[in-house]
Amino acid sequence: MPNNTSIQIHIDMSTLNVLPVDPTPCPYYDEQQFVTKADAAYQATLLALDKGERIKSL
Repeated sequence: MPNNTSIQIHIDMSTLNVLPVDPTPCPYYDEQQFVTKADAAYQATLLALDKGERIKSL
């Protein structure tokens, strides 16, 4: 029987600083910056899980 693990991830995009971006009056001036940051956070989470690291809520 396969062992399935389900996780739920909540990311506060207002405080996420994964990639350097040009300063703008609004944290997510355009949709591309938002998508880039969300993808980087997702990839970092997958990498941490792959290494067996524990994910803590901040």
